[in-house]
Amino acid sequence: MAKKPASRYSTNIFFEHNEFLPMLYGQDDQHLARLEKMLNVEAIPRGNMVSVSGNERDCAPRLMARNHDQYVIDRETV
Repeated sequence: MAKKPASRYSTNIFFEHNEFLPMLYGQDDQHLARLEKMLNVEAIPRGNMVSVSGNERDCAPRLMARNHDQYVIDRETV
């Protein structure tokens, strides 16, 4: 029996302070690209919002925050 494909899920993350977005997104959105690869999602920046889509389990904000914290910890230990 074939597995049912995971449903596509999308969520939007809004940021209150636009002045920090260049640091978050990175030059040419390179930080978003790394997060996309690490979390297996698609992240599209739109002003003060990032639209994140992928499998629901990969887009869950709690999981994304936990994985981002791990990413920050890993970068700081290098």
